[in-house]
Amino acid sequence: GQPEGAARGLEPLSHAAAGYGFNRAYSGVFAHVPPSEASMHCPSPDEPGAPAEPELVVLRLRHESEAYDDEHYAADLVCEDEEIAAALAFEPWWVRTEAAGAGVGAAEDAVRLDAGEKEQLLRLRFREHLLGEGEARTAVSNGLVDLLYAACYDWRTTLGEGTCESAWTVVTLSATLAWLARFEEVPAKEVAVSCVRRCLAYPLYRHWRLALAVLDDVARVLALGAPAVLKCLLRLHALLESAEGEASLLNSLFLEDYLGWAQAGKGAASRQALLALGDAVRAAAVQPADMPAHFCALDSLSAAPEEAALEDSDDESSAGEESSDEDESREEGREGSRFDEAGDGGDGQNEPAPGRAAPLVTELPNAPAQPAADELVAAMARCATADGDGVEV
Repeated sequence: GQPEGAARGLEPLSHAAAGYGFNRAYSGVFAHVPPSEASMHCPSPDEPGAPAEPELVVLRLRHESEAYDDEHYAADLVCEDEEIAAALAFEPWWVRTEAAGAGVGAAEDAVRLDAGEKEQLLRLRFREHLLGEGEARTAVSNGLVDLLYAACYDWRTTLGEGTCESAWTVVTLSATLAWLARFEEVPAKEVAVSCVRRCLAYPLYRHWRLALAVLDDVARVLALGAPAVLKCLLRLHALLESAEGEASLLNSLFLEDYLGWAQAGKGAASRQALLALGDAVRAAAVQPADMPAHFCALDSLSAAPEEAALEDSDDESSAGEESSDEDESREEGREGSRFDEAGDGGDGQNEPAPGRAAPLVTELPNAPAQPAADELVAAMARCATADGDGVEV
């Protein structure tokens, strides 16, 4: 019979072709449909003279570099608005499920697909993929992290509601979907850095703590096992299926195969493997130093709250000592004044009663400087002189 890929309008990979999609299983998909029709950023891999994979990596990093906007990032970081605060405070279903369980196993058992999700799974046709223990397995696991990051970001920032921009958001955030990217390093540092970098460059909310919160969401979903992973992937599938343009092609290239792989629960999709992948995501410990050099405001601004607290503490201590000296001086003056009034025949009505506090100091010490703003000014000045065109690979 006809291969399932061909039945969906996809050409199964020939050994002579450079494949893409899940496990490099496809080719020829973009021969007639440009990637831009699917909201993707990469050039067509099926055009004559298409860039090789190392060149695509350079192009992807350059695109991210050029998309990064210091002013947008700094505004979201320093002037944290209500929407970002709400997203940070929001508890997605995986957080509530984890909290309700008496351990990882109990929480995993609490995750159930609803009737709509089960029906969605039944409508899909899955291909069987043979994954080795090396590069292929690593790339598929890293790709799962990338897809889950996009799904978790959209769920958290829309408070679980989704918007008309959700499909664009998930495609843009995921280098796997937007660039057919393949991460082959040991999980999960490389892909975690990519997720955070794209989170600071593209979506509506570009915020360091939010980017790391979503990375923690991915680790939590993986810890809940295959049912939680399936719920997130099914949401991505539904978003792409209903999106305008040709974004549903990405379901055929990635989501349907990932769903079949996760549902089978073997090898890299086993419970223990997913737990280990979640631990690897947490161990990635993405830092500002992992970002491109020209994300120049990032390092200082991400450290600003801690530095501000330390500087504020020093300022308050110094101001407290000065205020104490001033209070003693003023108190001596007041005592002399009261003595003079009494010596001049005063009736003592102006003298405070025993135990009553002395009058408050009316002059307030200078307000402490705002370290975040100062760091921003310095960082923006560095941006104005830095050469941000180069991209380190």
